[in-house]
Amino acid sequence: MKKVLSIVLALVLCAAMLVGCGGDKPAGSGSSGGSGADTKADIGSNAIVLDGKEYTLPVAVSDLLADGWSIDEDKLAIEYEAGALEDEGGSIAVRKSDSDKFFVRSVYNPDTEAAKPLSECQIAAIQITFSVAKDTTLLLPGGATEKSTYDEVLEAYGDPEAATEFAGGRKDEDSLAYDKQNASGYSFNFGFEEDGTPSSFVITAAE
Repeated sequence: MKKVLSIVLALVLCAAMLVGCGGDKPAGSGSSGGSGADTKADIGSNAIVLDGKEYTLPVAVSDLLADGWSIDEDKLAIEYEAGALEDEGGSIAVRKSDSDKFFVRSVYNPDTEAAKPLSECQIAAIQITFSVAKDTTLLLPGGATEKSTYDEVLEAYGDPEAATEFAGGRKDEDSLAYDKQNASGYSFNFGFEEDGTPSSFVITAAE
């Protein structure tokens, strides 16, 4: 009888250990800003996830419009020279609402023979300013989200002046800049408030 009880007890202990192991995350699977996304597992992707939809820069303006984003008609009519990559500096808003939007930093016209309106061009760099983009969700290759703090970006991507995942970078007290991620080709510029919370992120496609 004692032998039977010992076997039953051993089986119960083994089951408890297996349940406990199932609740632990493997090393390196932490998340930035509570997004639940693996910070290192995404490093090889070149997809940017905006409001749950994946995009790859440069992204066609027509694709964004088809997904429910909007741009003012006068902005859509602006023409860009053949083959031009032009800096817009965040002067064009792409929005679903006043609290769900991002800004165009640069526009690319892939047609090498004719000028095209913005509606037929591509967006090569975007800026998200979190003081106004309060409903915009974001996931970048490497794991940064719209909630990632200064320290969380450092943890996910490393010191920008020494990170081997990038061609180069720089930092100061309120910004972290990473140039040309090896896997995706993107450059990231992260800006932060004094308390380390995000203020704006700029994502630029490789030239």
